[in-house]
Amino acid sequence: MSESKRVLLLILIMTVAALMVGGIAVTVLYQTAFEETELRLVEIAQSQARLLEGIARFDAVHSRDYPGGAKEATLSQIRDAHERYIGFGETGEFTLAHREGHHMVFLLSHRHDDRELPKPVPFDGELAEPMRRSLSDQSGTVVGLDYRGEVVLAAYEPIAELDWGIVAKIDLAEIRAPFMTAGSIAALSGLLIVALGTVMFIRTTNPLLRHLEESEQRFRSTFEQAAVGIAHAASDGRFILLNQRFCDLIGYTQEELLSRTFREITHPDDLEIEETHVRQILMGKLATCSMEKRYIHKDGSFVWINLTASAVYEPSGTLSYLMGVVEDITQRKQMEQELIRTQRLRAVGELAAGVSHNLNNTLTGVSLPAQLIQRSTEDPDIRESADQIAASVLKAQDIIKRLNESVRGTEEEIERVDLNAVIEEAIQTTSPRWKDEAEAQGIAIEITTELEEISPIKGTRSGVLNILLNLLFNAVDAMPAGGTIMLRTRMDGDEMYLSVADTGIGMDEEMRQRAFEPFSTTKQTVDVGLGLSSIHGMVTNWGGAIEVESAPGKGTTLTIRLLPWQDTPEREDEEGENQRASRRKLLIVEDDEMVHRVLSQILSKDHEVEVIMNGRQALEQFAAGQYDVILIDLGLPGVSGDQVAAEVRKKDPTVSTVLITGWVLAEEDPRLSAFDFHMQKPLHLSLIRDAVTQAIELHDARLN
Repeated sequence: MSESKRVLLLILIMTVAALMVGGIAVTVLYQTAFEETELRLVEIAQSQARLLEGIARFDAVHSRDYPGGAKEATLSQIRDAHERYIGFGETGEFTLAHREGHHMVFLLSHRHDDRELPKPVPFDGELAEPMRRSLSDQSGTVVGLDYRGEVVLAAYEPIAELDWGIVAKIDLAEIRAPFMTAGSIAALSGLLIVALGTVMFIRTTNPLLRHLEESEQRFRSTFEQAAVGIAHAASDGRFILLNQRFCDLIGYTQEELLSRTFREITHPDDLEIEETHVRQILMGKLATCSMEKRYIHKDGSFVWINLTASAVYEPSGTLSYLMGVVEDITQRKQMEQELIRTQRLRAVGELAAGVSHNLNNTLTGVSLPAQLIQRSTEDPDIRESADQIAASVLKAQDIIKRLNESVRGTEEEIERVDLNAVIEEAIQTTSPRWKDEAEAQGIAIEITTELEEISPIKGTRSGVLNILLNLLFNAVDAMPAGGTIMLRTRMDGDEMYLSVADTGIGMDEEMRQRAFEPFSTTKQTVDVGLGLSSIHGMVTNWGGAIEVESAPGKGTTLTIRLLPWQDTPEREDEEGENQRASRRKLLIVEDDEMVHRVLSQILSKDHEVEVIMNGRQALEQFAAGQYDVILIDLGLPGVSGDQVAAEVRKKDPTVSTVLITGWVLAEEDPRLSAFDFHMQKPLHLSLIRDAVTQAIELHDARLN
């Protein structure tokens, strides 16, 4: 080792030693002060929490009549006490809050120079982390952001009696301030000592060389280990220096990129605005610029990045290079797109709900008269026409049901499904694809069936239809040159079997074994409908199973095993019994004239029926004991149906309420709790009579 290097090493050791001694001393003192402050905050938070719980328990017993209730009594005492409390530290603060919906609402904020209440803070946001933990029934300490966005040391504690949270905190900057000053003094003292030592050896060393070497090493280490991509480019756009992270982002090696320009890897749609920014930087109009753009990955995909670009100049003022710092934001962009898609789906769902409601009301006015004709006419031609109307209503009802299930994501109830009938419908529905579209392309595809007489299966009609549609589409895609699709059903003991076979390209053994894995596909496009993974999950939920047989060039056969539908004893027809029952007083609250007219016509044969078309008018006219059963629509002018039901129940607890609505409501919808029974439009005669009979029985039971 040369003398100059020994001197430089000695100077370095002296510097490090001085800084380490000072740093360790300051760190130990700071850590001690930090822990003492932390214990103090914990003591304040816990003692205050226990005290408030005691006050709350006392007020719960003795302050019930206080304006605003016992909690308000407790809060008023706390506020009064803190008016006389000076506080602690320059930034020490004591806060109380509770949760209202998706926000944290502050009830008390005490700083030595400020008692103004902070604004509510979103519960799921980044601010007020200590209070969020307190309101989540957690207890402890944390260094995090408070409601102002300042970094604080805080102790938090839940107040179980009141569902409040309490936080005692102090700005971290206040704790650090004296130690930052002490550290600066220690550092300056150490540097002074080092400087004196350096002067003593200045004639025998060359500190500038060492400094340059260390600077180069620090730069290289930072450059290569940075979590973001960094690139240096000449004024013409050629890359002259890159770190590994930048190369990893777009899949090229450094050698490959050093022969390219940034223009060659930039998406064409983003190139013009980037060129504009670069020109402004080179002209001195911009010191730096930031933009979101797309790079073209080596595999052809697009990578979204956030680019921050600036120019680096020589001491003489000439341009040295352009520097770009690149952050990968692809995942964020994907999340933004998913949010947009979710918002669109929500809008579609709201539209579908409104359309379904109107269609269900209209179908009720068509369905009920058709059912009345079915029961009253002896003319076979008229009965046949009525049967056709009723069947069309059922089909429309099923379409509406599937529409709502698709946009709402609700799970269908298991039902009795005629598999052969659904197969015929699926073939007819897909004919534009396998027949018309194929023939237009000069391709011949034939679908044949061998459908045995089998029992109804256990599943959902829309689910079975979707499975068949997707299997047929998959089969068509697997036969680009045409071919034959065979659908078979058979019954073996108590089990039903459906097979869909094609003469397409088939799958190799590896693909066949992975066929039921999520996102597994032999297609070139991602949009593969349900996919075999989803079909497998649906069939399994029904208690069935699915198998696939395939070989390259020999086509594919999918066989689905399904369980039979187990019929449950149906309730005996009680129409005669209903007719023999005494006449009751019924009120129909429905604003759709067609619906209430048909309902009135049906029910007035056995009961006294009155119709009101306005919710507010119904409440004004209602009196206890006036009606036995009330049938109420949900969407009413004036007052909503659930509000009408709730108010009626207050006036007469014995009256039975029946909801009739065209809206598709979830089981957990709170509005359903206001009603005893629920009928979904379009209505069926037997369901109407059953619901009214049960409502009368409930009314009589309440009287007794």
